[in-house]
Amino acid sequence: MERLYFEVPGIGRKDDAIAYINEFYEYKSDINGVGGLHRFLDNYEGWLEKLEADYVRVPGEEKVPARTYFLVRESDRRIVGMINIRTVLNERLSKYGGHIGYSIRPTERGKGYNKINLYLGLKVLDRCRVRTAFLDADLDNPASWRTMEALGGERIREYYDDEDAHCVVVDYNIDVKKALAEHPEYEEMIMQPRGQQKKVRNIAIVSLSSGIIGEPFIRFEVEVGLRRLKEYGLNVKFMPNALKGLEYVRAHPEKRAEDLLAAFRDPEIDMILCAIGGDDTYKLLPYLFVHNELAEAVTDKIFLGFSDTTVNHLMLHKVGLKTFYGQAFLSDLCELGPEMHPYTRKYFEELIETGGIREIRPSDVWYGEREAFTPEQVGKQLPARPNQGFELLQGPPVFSGKILGGCIDSMYDFFNGDRYADMPVLCRKYHLFPDAEDWKGRILLLESSEEKPTPEAYRQALEYLKETGVFGAVSGVLAGKPMDETYAEEYKQLLVEVIDRPELPIVFNLNIGHAMPRCIMPFGVEATVDAEKQVIRFAE
Repeated sequence: MERLYFEVPGIGRKDDAIAYINEFYEYKSDINGVGGLHRFLDNYEGWLEKLEADYVRVPGEEKVPARTYFLVRESDRRIVGMINIRTVLNERLSKYGGHIGYSIRPTERGKGYNKINLYLGLKVLDRCRVRTAFLDADLDNPASWRTMEALGGERIREYYDDEDAHCVVVDYNIDVKKALAEHPEYEEMIMQPRGQQKKVRNIAIVSLSSGIIGEPFIRFEVEVGLRRLKEYGLNVKFMPNALKGLEYVRAHPEKRAEDLLAAFRDPEIDMILCAIGGDDTYKLLPYLFVHNELAEAVTDKIFLGFSDTTVNHLMLHKVGLKTFYGQAFLSDLCELGPEMHPYTRKYFEELIETGGIREIRPSDVWYGEREAFTPEQVGKQLPARPNQGFELLQGPPVFSGKILGGCIDSMYDFFNGDRYADMPVLCRKYHLFPDAEDWKGRILLLESSEEKPTPEAYRQALEYLKETGVFGAVSGVLAGKPMDETYAEEYKQLLVEVIDRPELPIVFNLNIGHAMPRCIMPFGVEATVDAEKQVIRFAE
């Protein structure tokens, strides 16, 4: 039995993809479902960039978010088909075109491959919470519409298209969940390629700062996030103290530490996901370092969190673990909109599927802060605003190094005891902030919190960092977009003024940290920033 799988297009498939399209020209066959590849035969790399943009696109009158896949045969890794899946429809596509376009290469037809192609496409739509898939086909292409009927497609319209196809077109609706439930036999004919099985299957959620996810008033948000994780096929384990509420978690830093250590020791856990930030995770320090507890427990797992979790990232850096900065359970998986923000979702999916992040590009849009977090907000999309991309404030546009850093508010508290008098004391005692030698050649990441620090506070934080020698050691600085772009111009001016090294590259306006949407930034992996090409690439 031949088995098939979806493969995300990559640069290594350039020759195979071009050969796929050329076969259609050779057989004088119509080309469908290829995401526009036939228009990029002389610029395959440009097509890959287009697919990246398609994936995170905000729905509009002209274009909608879409995903394009190769359908690959396991036995010889040949591309036998392609599919283009629109995860949201605008008014035009809801009448003409629909959710899915697909094709099978001429020399591979008649083998039932397109049924698997469509079945896999419906699984993608199911993960995106599309309940009814709309498709169309030319009436004189029975192979296409019979494939739809094989998956339970119901013909809803037949008409003559005198604008585009200039032929009779038939429209179909497919009940997505029903189609998947009624055809379990196709599961035996699909697989993920060897070496590309989903990296993450079991997630542990920890409350290392705030215990808010344990409060009854927020349970509806937690349910949203749990549903999304389960739709990815992930097993979720809340660590024993994660759901015990604000007061208990605040009063028991030793229990928070126990949860983190237990998650690292659990051989079944692939990824540790922080529930949310807060402001006092530094209190875990004695319970993780007095007897080298963290160093002895840590294992090679994915660790993801941001905000106050900056402190935990530096704890894990101290014991040699590479981590991932930029998203959290409540802030991102539990987003109250109809789905995770597309840009945010793209990076989360890449992380759980591959165990890493290949590159980061700017989002086309950004979103303001949600004004209320109530059950009435579930399903309400935040308005999108145009984003300007990476902004080079000074220095050469291309630079390299391993990235480390986080929330500048948390770093301020490393050195200033106004919030917690003992935080600077404990951070010094356990040598939490890396010394200048450790920063040598690294790239410093800074992003600001929802507290929207005043320019005066931002300046003081930069002055504290400057006193450590970090700006004299690093190869560059990355700064995240502030929430609602508050004080953006002031922050840019302060970065240049306080750092006072004109030759040091500073890039502003990254979609990282507290402003939405959010990417995921690997810490401890060699990175190359190219501000002109608007990309950060990672070596691993």
